[in-house]
Amino acid sequence: MLVTTVAVAAVAIGGVVATRQGPDTEDDPGTASPLAVRTGSASTGPTAEPTYSGPVKIKVPLAQLKAAREPQVPYSVGREIRGGAGGPVRVPGSASVLEFTRMGEEAFAVMSTDQSTSVLLKLKIDGTREQVPDVITVRGTDDQSAVAYSTQPRGKDELNAAGSTVYSEDSSGKVDKLVVRDLWSVRVLAYVNGLVYYRASPTDEAVSWKLYAWKPGEPTAKVVPTPGSATAISRDGKLVALRTAPGEHRACSTVNELATGRSLWRTCEFEVQSFTPDGRTAIATPPYDDGWAAASATALDARDGTLLRQWTGAFFVSSVAEDDQHVLLLIDDRESMPRGVLRCNIVNGGCENAIPLGPIRIGLGN
Repeated sequence: MLVTTVAVAAVAIGGVVATRQGPDTEDDPGTASPLAVRTGSASTGPTAEPTYSGPVKIKVPLAQLKAAREPQVPYSVGREIRGGAGGPVRVPGSASVLEFTRMGEEAFAVMSTDQSTSVLLKLKIDGTREQVPDVITVRGTDDQSAVAYSTQPRGKDELNAAGSTVYSEDSSGKVDKLVVRDLWSVRVLAYVNGLVYYRASPTDEAVSWKLYAWKPGEPTAKVVPTPGSATAISRDGKLVALRTAPGEHRACSTVNELATGRSLWRTCEFEVQSFTPDGRTAIATPPYDDGWAAASATALDARDGTLLRQWTGAFFVSSVAEDDQHVLLLIDDRESMPRGVLRCNIVNGGCENAIPLGPIRIGLGN
C-alpha cells in the first residue's frame, strides 16, 4: 500500500503480546450478541473446522486496544520496510512508495517519479540498490523466495500505452521476462505454485480484465478462462475471486475453482480482495466505491460465502491475512492517511494493535 514521504519517527511497536480488548457489538457495545456463525466440530488437527464464537458484527473499540506484537509479514513505518524474513531496509529519497514486497533480505518498492511514471527500486540490506523503469506493480511468493513485477509503458503524450514486460526474479538471482503485446493495464495479481498470474485488458478503457498464467522461463502465457475480472487468487492456487456484473459504483463477486472454473458462490454484498493461506476464509470489502477507504472489513467462508465476521469502527484501507486465523487491517481513525494496523482474530472476533495509531504513515506489503 501507499507509503508517504514522511520521515520515520519513534513508533511504539513492542514485541510483547498484550491483553486484547473485547469487541463491542453494533447493537449493544460491550455486550456479546448471540452466536450467528457456523460452529465446527471439536476435532483437532490441521484440517479441523474452527469453532467460531462471539458476535458476528463487531465495532472495534479503538481507544481501548493495547499494543501487541508487530506484524509478521512485510510492512512499512514511514520510509522503513520491516517484517518478513529480512531485517529493516530504508527506502531512500522522498518519492511516494506505491507498493512493496520482500524477497529474503531484499525489499522491492514501486515508487512514483517526477514524470508521473513509476520505477521499481531493488533494495539490499547492505545499502546497494538497482532500478527497473516503468514498473507499476509487484508481488512476492508466500515464502519470500521470488517476486514478479510488471511494467506500464507511457506514450509520447505521457498517457498509458499498450503492452508490458512481466518479470520473475528468484533468490538465486535468476531473472525471466515475458514481453506482453497489445494488452493494456497489465498488473501482476499473484505468484503461487511456480506460476505468475497477471490480469490485462484488451482495450485502454480497462473496464474488465482477462486472467493469464505464466510459468517463468516459458515464451508465452496461457489465458485462464474466467467469467469475470479476477481480484484475488488463493495462496494454494485453487480459488479465484472474480468481479462480475460491474456497475458504475458497485459490483458483484463470485468465488470459483481456478482449475475448473466452477462457481462456488456469488455475492453482491461484498467484493473479495484476498484469502487466508489455507484458502478457507475470504477477506472482503463493501461492493461499492467507498472513497479512499472502506467502512468495514469482512471475513467470509470461502466455501459458501457465509458471513463469519465483520469489523467496523475505523477507516479500513487494505488487509493482509497474517495466517489462517488472523487478518491484518491497515486503518485510520479519520480521513487522512493509513496510520495503524489491527490484528483481528477470525475465530473469536477479537482485535489488538499490531501497530498503534500514530503520526507516521504505515503500509502493508504484497
